Amino acid sequence: MEKHKKEHKFIIITISTLLVLLVVLLGIYLVLDNTVLSSEEPVSHSETPMKETTIPTNTITPVRNDELLLTISDNQLIIDNISPSYSYKVQTDDYKMIINISGRTLEGNTLNVINDEGIINEVSASTFGEDSIEIVISLNNNFNFNETKNQDSVVLDFYTSINHELFTYNNSTIRKYIVIDNGKICSSVESTQKYYEEAFSDDGLVYTITIDSNRLPGIKEEKLLFNDDYLNYIDIRTDGSKTIIEFNAKKPLVYYPNTRDYNATLTLLDVKNSSGVIIIYAGHGGTDVGAFYEGRYEKDITLAVALKTCEELTKAGYDCFLIRENDEYVGLNERVDIANLLDASLLINIHANSYDDHSVNGLLTIYKDEEELARTIQNNLIATTNANDMGLIRTTTMLITNKSLMPAIILEMGFITNTEEWNLLASDEYQDKIAVGLTNGIIDYLASH
Repeated sequence: MEKHKKEHKFIIITISTLLVLLVVLLGIYLVLDNTVLSSEEPVSHSETPMKETTIPTNTITPVRNDELLLTISDNQLIIDNISPSYSYKVQTDDYKMIINISGRTLEGNTLNVINDEGIINEVSASTFGEDSIEIVISLNNNFNFNETKNQDSVVLDFYTSINHELFTYNNSTIRKYIVIDNGKICSSVESTQKYYEEAFSDDGLVYTITIDSNRLPGIKEEKLLFNDDYLNYIDIRTDGSKTIIEFNAKKPLVYYPNTRDYNATLTLLDVKNSSGVIIIYAGHGGTDVGAFYEGRYEKDITLAVALKTCEELTKAGYDCFLIRENDEYVGLNERVDIANLLDASLLINIHANSYDDHSVNGLLTIYKDEEELARTIQNNLIATTNANDMGLIRTTTMLITNKSLMPAIILEMGFITNTEEWNLLASDEYQDKIAVGLTNGIIDYLASH
C-alpha cells in the first residue's frame, strides 16, 4: 500500500513538472512570435525565401542609335532620331535656317543635297565637335515654316513668307533692321514724330506697335519665327483698321524708326552692350550712288573700304558697328541718330571725291570740333597710302558733324575723277592700305583719350 502511494506521488510530480515546462515553453514561443509580428518589415512564412541571382556578363543590352536620318523633299525636311537638345536660327538676309543638334552623328560626316524644284534649294549637314551636327538649309526666297514634333522626329514644312518683299527682317548684318516696303511709320523729316502707338512689357522683352493699316499697305497677318540673337519671333495681326506688330525679343532693345520716300525701316539696337563702339559709315548707297564718273560709283568704293576697316578694327580688339554692309541707302539723320543711341565713341564717315579738273588728286579729312582726331587719322592715312596730302578742312555746315554727340570726321579718300587715283581706289591692295591707316589713326586717337 505504501509502495503504491509513493508511485502515485511520483507520477503527479512528473506530470506537474511537465505541465510547468510546457507553460514556460509556450510563454517563450509567444514572446518570440510577438516580437516578429511587431517588426517594421513583416516576414511572410507562407513564401519560399528568394535565392540570390547573378546577371551573366554576356547579357545583351540595347544599342543606342545615334545616327541622324534626314528626308528631303521640295518643301519639307524630316529629321528622324533627333535628340531633345537641338536649336535653330533663321538667317534672313541669305534665306537660310541653321539647325544645331547635339548627341547625334552623321554617316560619312557630311551630307549635301541640291534640289531643282520647290522652295528648298540645298541642304548640307556636317559634324562638328565630338557629338554635334550642324544642318544648313538654303531656301530660294524670304521664307516661313511650320514645325511639327513627333516623339524623336521633327518635320519642317517651308513656304514663301506671306509678306515676302513687303516686310523683311535683316539679321545677318551688324545692324539688325526691318524694311517695310512703302511703309510710313514716322515722319520722313523727324523720326520722333511717330505714326503709331507703342508699348513695352514690364520686362522689356515684348514690344508692340499699333498703327493704321493704310500706313502699311499690303502687310498681312503672319507669325515669323527667327530665334536669332535678338528676336524669338515677330507676330503681325490685324484688328479692324489697325495693324498690330508684336516683337518678342531675347533682351531689351531700342527700336529706332525711320521713314524714307519709298519705305520705312525699324532698326533694333542693343544699347546696353554698345558703349564705346566705333561707328563706320560707308557713304551713300542704293539709289544714291554718290560721286560718279564714267561708270565709277562712289558708293561701291566706300562700302569696300568700310568693310575692310571694320575687319581691321575687330582684329585689333575693338567693337565696330557698320551702318550699312550692302548696297542700300541710309539717311543722314538716321545714321547719326543710330550713333547717338549707341553712345558710340567715334563716328567715321567714309567718302570719295570728284572734281571738274581731272588732274586733282589726294586725300583729305573734314571735321568740325575734333581737329586732333582728324589730324591723327590724316597723318596715319598718308603714312600708309603715300597719297597726296590735301590736309584738313573745318566746316560747321555738315549735319553729321553738327548732330553727332561723339567725335566725328568725314574722310575723303581720293578722287574718282582722276584715272590714276581711281585705279588705286578700285584695287584691293590700296583699299587695304586705307583700312590699315584709318584703323591706326583711330587706335592712336583712342589711346590718348
